[in-house]
Amino acid sequence: MQKRRTARSRLARLLRGTACGIAALSAVVCGPAVPTAAAATGGGTVRYYTKGYDVTGYVTAESVGDNGYRISVRLVGECDRPATGATTREMAVRWGGGRESWKRSKTDCNAPNATYNTADYTGTGRLDGTRILHVEVGAFGGGFSPFGSWGWSPRLRIPL
Repeated sequence: MQKRRTARSRLARLLRGTACGIAALSAVVCGPAVPTAAAATGGGTVRYYTKGYDVTGYVTAESVGDNGYRISVRLVGECDRPATGATTREMAVRWGGGRESWKRSKTDCNAPNATYNTADYTGTGRLDGTRILHVEVGAFGGGFSPFGSWGWSPRLRIPL
């Protein structure tokens, strides 16, 4: 009887070791068996409009990994032509994923020899637990920079 238990226990240890070895080899060769979530996408249009300024942002965003995101924005701005060369007209997009600091990219609202301009921006960042990306577009007007003020659109919220 004793020999039978020993043989069974040896067989059980052998099978257990083989199974663990196969599982370990599988994890090394194939990587861990962790399901990955499909990337969420979202977007929208956000607009800042006031007398003399019209800036529109066409926004697309996607989640990257567990809590990252990638954003792409096309800004189209049309601003009154400055009366003199001393007046600054700029447009910008700013974005942030919850608790992270806002990021901002800006350019001239008027292209040389035109009353409008377009610009493309891309960026990345981290989402917080709400998984919402916040986006605003705006325009700056006034005398020499930094004297003047920024105006911003209502906030576009993109759940990712």
